[in-house]
Amino acid sequence: MLVLTEHRSAAMLAGNSDNRQAKDDSVLASRAQDSATLMAVLGNTGMSREAEKAANEALAAAGTNGDDAKRSEAFLAVATAFARCHSYRQARLAADRCTGSKDKLDASAAILREYTIQHHPDSAKAFAEVFQ
Repeated sequence: MLVLTEHRSAAMLAGNSDNRQAKDDSVLASRAQDSATLMAVLGNTGMSREAEKAANEALAAAGTNGDDAKRSEAFLAVATAFARCHSYRQARLAADRCTGSKDKLDASAAILREYTIQHHPDSAKAFAEVFQ
């Protein structure tokens, strides 16, 4: 009876650990996406030092996420934010860390879109129409 109780306690603790890990992964993914958004906003307003700090925060949060899918989504958000700041090399490096093929493709598309808009501003309207 004592052994059965110990196994149940261990199973409950393991279940709580898995649940806590899932919550932590969601929090980390949200933190990475929030930092990536903040990085893009700060980069667009000319606050490069603050944008760099937000980028480092976003990369750290994305890299420590234990859930593979959420980590890939977080790196997608970071890559997109780097692309919006016209930091294409950093965007590509973040895109390479995406594990999901759809996330990697979306990150690459964001990089190409932002590069095209930067070098051909007249195409911005066409991109806005397509992506709405």
